Amino acid sequence: MSSIPSSVSSATNHPYKDNSITDGLVLPLADHCFHCGDPVPKPPFHTEILGKSREMCCMGCQLAAQSIVEAGLEQYYLDRSEINRTASLPTQLTRLEIYDHDEIKSQFVYAQDGLSVAELSVNNLRCAACTWLIESRLDELEGISKCQVNLTNQRMRVIWNEDKLPISRILAVINEIGYDAKPYRQDTHEAMLARHNNQMLLRLGIAALGSMQAMMYAVALYFGEYSDMLIFQRDFLRWVSLFVSTPVFFYAGIPFFTSAWSAIRARQVNMDVPVSLALIITFFASLYATITGQGETYYDSVSMFIFFCWQDAISNIMPV
Repeated sequence: MSSIPSSVSSATNHPYKDNSITDGLVLPLADHCFHCGDPVPKPPFHTEILGKSREMCCMGCQLAAQSIVEAGLEQYYLDRSEINRTASLPTQLTRLEIYDHDEIKSQFVYAQDGLSVAELSVNNLRCAACTWLIESRLDELEGISKCQVNLTNQRMRVIWNEDKLPISRILAVINEIGYDAKPYRQDTHEAMLARHNNQMLLRLGIAALGSMQAMMYAVALYFGEYSDMLIFQRDFLRWVSLFVSTPVFFYAGIPFFTSAWSAIRARQVNMDVPVSLALIITFFASLYATITGQGETYYDSVSMFIFFCWQDAISNIMPV
């Protein structure tokens, strides 16, 4: 892949007239964000990168791209091998500090009664425990006057004293406990909300399918205890139960585990902590019993519990 001469890369506003410099540039699909690859709204945001105006999906990507350009790090876009929303930015940048700039803050922060107010979109909220964790963690910060998290709309409002606390610190704390917060914009927020709901429905479907199958084999095992089932038949049903419950545990259950870990890192205890402990202990105890042939298995209980957790989470976010 061609590299940009130092004389070019140091001038962030230099027009890239030599097409050979950008021949190896990885481009997104049409109508997708140049920075992260997500679909862009109408009208899209724009940032000039490598001599051309590039479409961005949201203010966050626009700000990140502008910071990369202003720091003279456009080589980042030439060096990347794929466009990915989870790709790390150049280490020279601290992304959240961008939001402390007055010009950027004016787009989503406003004054009210001598305090600052910000409307934010928050991703990965599933239940009341998530909202409690964010609110309780922010309440510990000096300068926070009020924090309200709306579980159904996946939005939050923060009122604080900006002289004591920058907005970047608020966003950083939310990220530290496992949630993604960014300035609210209606079109991008609705797209984020739709993706989040679709993921929840997919996890619910996998949990429902796996729990039904695990329960079916569990019934056979229960009756086998009273009908002299052969050992190899019992072990076969246990391994099949493990097979159908593994996707439920590792895919449908992973959000509960990550939420619990985030709470523990924040020195908090939310509802996902005891839930995760119970699921992990029960699953691996059943795995041990399956491998050794000793003890009992509870794959049906693990799968059904995860299914009911997702059913409750979806009913909170998407009430009928």
